[in-house]
Amino acid sequence: MKRLLIVVAASVLAGCATTDVVMAPPATCKGEVACKYRWGRALAWVTQNAAYRVTQANETIVQTAGPLPNSTRSAISVVRIPNPDGSETIQFQSGCDNMFGCQPSRAALESNFRAFVMDTAVPGSAGSAGAMGAKAAEAGVKAGIEAGVR
Repeated sequence: MKRLLIVVAASVLAGCATTDVVMAPPATCKGEVACKYRWGRALAWVTQNAAYRVTQANETIVQTAGPLPNSTRSAISVVRIPNPDGSETIQFQSGCDNMFGCQPSRAALESNFRAFVMDTAVPGSAGSAGAMGAKAAEAGVKAGIEAGVR
């Protein structure tokens, strides 16, 4: 009887655990101007949307504090990874410390992050202001880093 009770309890708890598998491709960029611009947008998104304060922000990583014990609020980490072909991947990670899941879910956070980072045309690309776009991208990264660490 004890074994049956343990099996039932384990099954119930396993059913409560959530697995957030995100199938969307990560944010990517190619070229110095495009990657600086997208990274600036990544910094801005984390600064504006993170549940915890940003503890580290530079040219390769943005990381927040947290998560707090048993909290459904997610800590966020974003890493800029160079690829062999010259492109870069902007990898998003989040997680909380709650056995019932995070609110909002990791899938929702990552989807919103990717949509924001990839949403707009990159300055300096076809149909944009060229050198002006490069300066705007540089300014965006600096502002994002300065505003991100609070």
